[in-house]
Amino acid sequence: MDAFESTLGDKFSEPRELGKALLLLGKAWEGINDFDTALTRANSAVELLEPLGTSALLIEALQDRSYYLYVTTGERSSYCPDRERTVELSRELENQRLLVGQLIRRSFCFDGDDLALGLRDLEEALQITVDFELGDEALAMVANARGNLFRSVEIHDRAYSAYADALKIWSAKDDTTDEFNMLHALAGEAIQMGAWELAEVHIKSMFTIDEEFGSDTTDFKFFAWFNESRMQLARRNYGEAASAIDNALNLSHTTTERKFVRDALLISAEVHLMSGDIERAQKYLSDYLGLADHESDPIYRILEDLSSSLEKVDVSGVLTAMVTLRATEAEQVYAANNARRRLLAAAHENESERLRAEILQRELALSERGLEVADAQAKLSRQATTIASLGFLLAVAASAWLAKSLRLNRKAAHTDYLTGIANRGRIFKLGFTLRDKMKRKGRAFSVVMFDLDHFKGINDTQGHAMGDEVIRKTVEAAQSVLHGGQVLGRLGGEEFIALLPGADKEEAILVAENIRAAVESADCTYGQKNLTDFTVSIGVATLEAEDNFQQLVNRADSALYSAKSAGRNRVRFADSIPTYSTGNHVTRRTPR
Repeated sequence: MDAFESTLGDKFSEPRELGKALLLLGKAWEGINDFDTALTRANSAVELLEPLGTSALLIEALQDRSYYLYVTTGERSSYCPDRERTVELSRELENQRLLVGQLIRRSFCFDGDDLALGLRDLEEALQITVDFELGDEALAMVANARGNLFRSVEIHDRAYSAYADALKIWSAKDDTTDEFNMLHALAGEAIQMGAWELAEVHIKSMFTIDEEFGSDTTDFKFFAWFNESRMQLARRNYGEAASAIDNALNLSHTTTERKFVRDALLISAEVHLMSGDIERAQKYLSDYLGLADHESDPIYRILEDLSSSLEKVDVSGVLTAMVTLRATEAEQVYAANNARRRLLAAAHENESERLRAEILQRELALSERGLEVADAQAKLSRQATTIASLGFLLAVAASAWLAKSLRLNRKAAHTDYLTGIANRGRIFKLGFTLRDKMKRKGRAFSVVMFDLDHFKGINDTQGHAMGDEVIRKTVEAAQSVLHGGQVLGRLGGEEFIALLPGADKEEAILVAENIRAAVESADCTYGQKNLTDFTVSIGVATLEAEDNFQQLVNRADSALYSAKSAGRNRVRFADSIPTYSTGNHVTRRTPR
């Protein structure tokens, strides 16, 4: 290749042709993982092509250079300016397909105060893709980018849903690399949500792809073991986690993704710390610090203090470092919560009405999550003195356990992972709060309970995958009706409840009828199957003077039973129907 490059000036006299040749050479160097040389070739191509004016080839050169800068530096300040330019140049060319790709790439550049800009880029990319019928691949790219954006602010259920959409498309197109990348992303989000069965399925699929398509030049197995270690660590299976992360690190030479190699070293340090192997924990932490970017890594100094304390067998130093680390993470959570609010506010302005109740639900959850983090941090501080009196190993292990507990508290989810709406615990907690609030203000409060008709038959005849899609479509239909602070939750299975603060009997019945009609007119497609005849039965109840929230729910549930008994696909209002309950659940003898 060196000999060929030395003759480029003789072979290509035109700047455009020489620029094209340099880009091809850059890709060749990329193919053998020499990204520094690839970057040099891309720089030369940009210098040659810029004086020639706007062209698709110049955009390609800037795009390649941005990618090489991303791989070699990982710094947004390095690789994002080129992405800004490619969007501007694509607009000048009025090339819609090119513009979609550049909008997607630029969306990865936004964080902090600018997250809303990334969401707007993706909304524009999606609109162009639909308007100009650019095809499934463009849709998959938009879905992947949306997943990355939601993941960056820890809205994991939305990220998971977006990645799942992308996976469906790439699986159908037999795109092995992109399919594997989506499995990696899905595994990560499933781990964050504590959805262990989903995580296991995705990780198993990653190993399967490696067995069928992997080679010495792919990093499939590295990432499969990497995700296995993350899952086992999250489940506190430290022996399995240690074995998995050791396997990943033994394969670290197969990947060019340096960030994940660093992450693997940090995971290994934590696993061995939890297992009591202080010497190995200190070694892996030192290796991590040797690769970390001192300026960009916000916890570098804290981890450096922790490493030094481990080396000196300094219990007090270890505890101080751990407490400081937790405090720093709490500050980062606060910043992430602010970013989440901004992103959801942008979604409120730019996304469809269907998402608005969910956005409100997320914002209401933020204050609770902040309290959970504060409580966990206080617990850590209270226990630090007790831990210091124990032996060295116990002190380190307890500190690490508390750190893990804090992270688990911080990431506690209040949403149903299949649909992204409030789960049972969340909707009941919100229901009791809203009931008290509406009663204090002297305002009406209603609930709408609905249940898919003959859902067992759908699962039995169409399969559980189609059943899941029907549940999602039902939620979409209901969300399209709700507005202005009305919140939807999933009670479990095929049963749902909507909270309607401020709604009296007449308005609640109207909302219920609109939900019934919206579901009846919906259709559902999964694979080659299409289903158009699914319906819901609905019960409605409005708060009476002596009702608590549980009693209100029970009356709505009895009305739902009445709707089922009357033939299904209809709405019934509860006129003080007597009900029975045991604890925080509904007792019913209803034919599904």
